Amino acid sequence: MIKKVEDNFLKKLFSASGVVITPHVAPDGDAVGSTVSLSFMLTLKNIPNIILTDSKPDYYKDLLRINSCIDKEIPLKIEETLIKSEIDSLGDNPLHVYVDCAEKSRIKSSLDVIKKAGVFNYSNTLAIDHHERPDDFISSYIDESSPSCGDLMFNIMTSTFKQSEIPSELATAIYYAIASDTDNFRHLTNNNSDTFDRARVLTELGANPSLVYNARHGGRPLENIEYMARILSNLVVIKDKNVIIALDDKDMFTTLGREARPSKSIYDTLLEVKDVEMIAFLKYREVEGEIEGSLRVSPKSTYQAHEICRILASGGGHEKAAGFTYHGSMDEALSAFTELINSNLEELKK
Repeated sequence: MIKKVEDNFLKKLFSASGVVITPHVAPDGDAVGSTVSLSFMLTLKNIPNIILTDSKPDYYKDLLRINSCIDKEIPLKIEETLIKSEIDSLGDNPLHVYVDCAEKSRIKSSLDVIKKAGVFNYSNTLAIDHHERPDDFISSYIDESSPSCGDLMFNIMTSTFKQSEIPSELATAIYYAIASDTDNFRHLTNNNSDTFDRARVLTELGANPSLVYNARHGGRPLENIEYMARILSNLVVIKDKNVIIALDDKDMFTTLGREARPSKSIYDTLLEVKDVEMIAFLKYREVEGEIEGSLRVSPKSTYQAHEICRILASGGGHEKAAGFTYHGSMDEALSAFTELINSNLEELKK
């Protein structure tokens, strides 16, 4: 089913003189695919736009995969800061749009850049998101029942363009976003049948499911496997809580960086362990004294990943997949997480 987006939201979005698009910190495939698709739609409407991200390396990780699935590179302007000429290029009625997040706390350094620019305020800020607890925005498009932000981008696309006007690059970017957050549809339930309808339309418009799958999962270097072996040899298990904690290897991270870190493979492998309900992966960041945490919850578990991340470090996400940034050492992050899981707080489970 194709859902129409409210006219007042679309009017505000596509009447802007220019747009700055911001995904959440450490953008994932859904955030990247969704910001790429929004940028593409704005460009089709001749609206200048800039993608403002806290980390170009994180962003390009998925952008390069998206580009590998299409015949030509999608034209984008991607920045970590804004200079005066870029701000001036956005005209006299610019918008700031949060994508795949709706909380100021989830864009971190990008928010400082926006504040410094001095041209955006509450009345010209929008959010497009499918997470809980959004900040207050005017004319936002929030649907907590949606399994991905890519679903929402599909609805914006089909409410704005005729299918004959939609190029395959745009369809591919949205398909990539949906496939990323649903992990190739395996996290969907019987309440998400609309997503399969969207996938059908996107493939008819030129998205290639095989290319997207291979872009997301293929071409792993040998170092990736070595990294994974090192991490799997140093697991922490809270048996009575059915939780496994994977700890990053600092030496390998320092040598090989984020690209060799096999996060998804860790989650997939450990979630196959009998009776396990939740996987936590505590990872080093380039910034000293910051630990990035990611949680994945098995389909039958009632652990609330987004609530755990919120309580622990003002993080967020979904019930089954969420993340946070912890300010402290690896030992401190591990201790804080373990203490929280053992606390038996009602918010940890439904």
